[in-house]
Amino acid sequence: MTPTPLKKESTDKIELTENLEKVLIQNPCTPGKVAVILPVYNVEKYLESCIRSILSQNYTNFDIIAVNDGSTDQSMAILQKLANADPRIKIISQPNGGLSSARNSALNRIYGNNEYDYLSFIDSDDIIRKDFLSQHISRLESDHTDVSVCCYTQLYDTGEMRQNNNFCKKKILSQKDFLELVFSLGQWRSDSASGGMVWKSVYRTSAIKGTTFINDRSYLDDEPFCVQIAQKIKRFSYIANSLYLYRQRSTPSSLISQPDFQERLLKARHFCVNFGKKTSPEFPLICIAAYINAFITATKKYNCRLSDITQYSQEARQLVDLGLISKKHYIYYIVFSKHPL
Repeated sequence: MTPTPLKKESTDKIELTENLEKVLIQNPCTPGKVAVILPVYNVEKYLESCIRSILSQNYTNFDIIAVNDGSTDQSMAILQKLANADPRIKIISQPNGGLSSARNSALNRIYGNNEYDYLSFIDSDDIIRKDFLSQHISRLESDHTDVSVCCYTQLYDTGEMRQNNNFCKKKILSQKDFLELVFSLGQWRSDSASGGMVWKSVYRTSAIKGTTFINDRSYLDDEPFCVQIAQKIKRFSYIANSLYLYRQRSTPSSLISQPDFQERLLKARHFCVNFGKKTSPEFPLICIAAYINAFITATKKYNCRLSDITQYSQEARQLVDLGLISKKHYIYYIVFSKHPL
């Protein structure tokens, strides 16, 4: 569905802030500490505005774990300037290893001690709303869940903001709901929180401890991480508010414009299929649906055959009945299976 221009944001978010205050009154200890993981690579144009949006949070008990991944522009200088002004910014500097490597460096530091109760991921060219952390943590505590998911808004360099104003009525998601949301399947196809991006969530550290990203640049990294999380977590909080501004960059450095994007996506989803086989019966079916959809798109739009999907013929028919792949994609599946390019 084509995103519609963002309407004026509602002011009824006071309730969630009040919920957080109630949680803290009932548990009169220091609010849990958050580690905000911020991978940084050549984002001098956007970095300061991103960090200032984090520092402006109305939930203040957090550290920013900024991982400078071998930047060659002024990103490191910006980090040092801001860290000198605010001790909550902790800098890790490493040779360029890619997004997964940077995130894993931060995760290893976080998992290695008991300082942080929650963690989140922010991309260093994006912006979060001032109540991003407070709304997430309020829901995690009031719902007694371990992962929360919010909606997001597309932010363009022109300043335009667009949002798909489809919000789910559910407040608690099952494992199945979460997986379908990650892969934008079924009822989640056009939801304003759909997609496997890890930055729209806050995670309880103890619940996901040990989970890391595939440290291989030939894979897209977010979806496999989410599938591993889904294997560990039973219930998820859904926040029907847009708390994250996701920058849409029309530059060669943007992920989707990279020439190997489709190949990396298919490899990641193939990992998800194999990982899903180790879990419940629903897991592999959902992952196979995502894999088939990615394969059809890669073959139809980009004329590339990167894998063999004929082995999933039985599942494909079942997935149509479940509404996880469209009849149109099923027809493409039959054609491409019987008449490979």
